[in-house]
Amino acid sequence: MKVLVVDDDQDQRQLRSQLLAQHGFEALEAPDRAIAKSMAIEHRPGAVVLDLGLPTLDDGLALIRELRSLDWEIRLIVLTGRQRSAFESRPEAKLVNDLLIKPISTAKLIRTLRAYQ
Repeated sequence: MKVLVVDDDQDQRQLRSQLLAQHGFEALEAPDRAIAKSMAIEHRPGAVVLDLGLPTLDDGLALIRELRSLDWEIRLIVLTGRQRSAFESRPEAKLVNDLLIKPISTAKLIRTLRAYQ
């Protein structure tokens, strides 16, 4: 499965991509909202792993809305260091498949993605 990793932190983005590739996923990377949307349209990944603070919360929330509006079923997995309740009170919370609170183990991320294969 193709997985688009969206994070403005280059080190985190590359690390997650490498770990996903080691577990058999085709990892794609995007550093910001505009590139992520463009890559999603071009490559049609099965899942997106999105750091919510991209670099701002507003960017992350907007990207969730934009990705969900695309024509195919795309799995949205949101990573955040914020409290769960801070995100779950927002309307975008209903648009994501999973919310994972950082720090997150590689094993948990892999299990979450494999559930969608």
